[in-house]
Amino acid sequence: MWVKFTTCLPGKWVLVGEHTVMRGGMAIVFPFPEVSLRLDFVPQRTKRLKVTPPDAEPVIHELLGIYESWRSGNGGFSWPTGRLTESPRDSWRQFSLSQAATADSSCWR
Repeated sequence: MWVKFTTCLPGKWVLVGEHTVMRGGMAIVFPFPEVSLRLDFVPQRTKRLKVTPPDAEPVIHELLGIYESWRSGNGGFSWPTGRLTESPRDSWRQFSLSQAATADSSCWR
């Protein structure tokens, strides 16, 4: 059963190691204070997950499919049904590096 949630994620700036990480290595990454992404999920009794904006829907479905394949041997995966919405660009919040370092699971204000 999926529950309603909101999450905010900072952009990232990869100083070094972007491709090394893909082979199990390490990277140095910092939050990018000019950009953040806010996602809101509302479960609904529908047959599928509706993603807004529509051009993000194939990416979200592909990521969920990859996760489902990975979970198939680990207890399965229940696809979310409902609405996943990205907040419009003009409502994105800016945050400082100190806020990102001390932020809890709530959105930056």
